[in-house]
Amino acid sequence: MIRPASRALAAGTLGGVLLAAGCAPPPSPDLTAGARAELYAAALERRLEAARTLDLDVALWLRPASGRDLPGATAALALRAPAGFHLRVHQPFGTALEIGGADRKVAAFVPSKHLAFESEHLGDTLGVTEPAAFVVRVAAALWRPDGATWSDSALADHGRAVRWQSGAERVSMDVDSYGLPRVVDVESPRMGALHIEYTTWFKGLGTQWPGRIEVTSPQRGGRLLCRVDHVDHGAGPDSAALAVYIPPAAKRLDWSGVMRQVNGLESR
Repeated sequence: MIRPASRALAAGTLGGVLLAAGCAPPPSPDLTAGARAELYAAALERRLEAARTLDLDVALWLRPASGRDLPGATAALALRAPAGFHLRVHQPFGTALEIGGADRKVAAFVPSKHLAFESEHLGDTLGVTEPAAFVVRVAAALWRPDGATWSDSALADHGRAVRWQSGAERVSMDVDSYGLPRVVDVESPRMGALHIEYTTWFKGLGTQWPGRIEVTSPQRGGRLLCRVDHVDHGAGPDSAALAVYIPPAAKRLDWSGVMRQVNGLESR
């Protein structure tokens, strides 16, 4: 049985892409929640439009629950909002890891070990309705608070300015006076909790993007830190660009096998 904390760390590892090239100036504290909501909606639409075909150069650092930092790595991340992504993690002489997803399907391949994973049911295991869409939301801060009430009292008490329910997920978010999300907490019965901080932002392609993202699992203590070094328009919404090629001879793992590989990294 996979524990909720493990599911949360795995979801955060999937969804964990990005870190920083710059940041906005300190926000003014005197905007009402309603004014922040309007700024947030306008900025969100600009990110949504650009993220339909977005390519990023990123750097990643993972600290498993053991507390031992793994070596950092650079990677190429393609986002095809609302629900497609492809991540290629580099190593000195090729690819260390390739992960891709669209809607409910997620696939991964580790060339050096010839290990592969592919499933359309990973979301059920992790407690995330569409894991690929979750990755895109985390990476580009595409949180859509449909039907949420923006609270002035929460701002005054230094709490989450907005809360909403999305399926089984309970979401709360802090938004600064530039309409940019700073902290997002996501929790569901199966996934457990994830804490996401957008600590810096930078301007590119006519709007603001997360520059540094820190994803943590409060229950287990794992952390994924990401930095964006460059953003550019992608070639187009080609589903083939998101596909992960798995050679016929590759050893296919189920999710418990994937978690054993992760636990092996922690114990080294």
